Amino acid sequence: EMHSPQENLHVRGRRRDKPPQDLPPKMEAAVIEPDMEAAVIEPHITPYKATILSNSNSKDTWPKVLEAWEQLKEERVQPDLETYNAMIVACGAAGQQQMALDLLGEVQASQNAQPDLATFNHAFTALGKKVSMWPAVVETWGMMKDCGVEPDSATQKAVKSCRHRGCQEEKQVLLDEMSQHMS
Repeated sequence: EMHSPQENLHVRGRRRDKPPQDLPPKMEAAVIEPDMEAAVIEPHITPYKATILSNSNSKDTWPKVLEAWEQLKEERVQPDLETYNAMIVACGAAGQQQMALDLLGEVQASQNAQPDLATFNHAFTALGKKVSMWPAVVETWGMMKDCGVEPDSATQKAVKSCRHRGCQEEKQVLLDEMSQHMS
């Protein structure tokens, strides 16, 4: 028997048909941990995040991902880093490179999350799928350095695979600079 998230609430492993009356509106679950008094799960991050994560690798599922992202924002739920990263991957898969760049800026400005190596690697991969985004790839490298995030071999691989019209020397200069920053 299938239940909606609201119907399928769990407290200490017990299914509850209705949320406790003393929880704030739209609260879907309360988890009681032995070492904690109570940890409350954000009301909608889990379903939105799950939708975004499970659909981020295909352009065919972009409408579903975008809808979940818009609902998350409409509900004023602050996305975590994993959700931002999945959105950047989804943008790359869907050919939404400008949105990927915008999301990178948003996560960098966020109080909730700061971009990490995976964030930048996903951004390079997403941006590199479109030739016209090469300046954004260079800009992203600058952001990465400003954040103090060191590149790795996956970063170099993502940049090597970037589509770049014209002078390959410019790409090689960027790759050489990355090599100097690698541990």
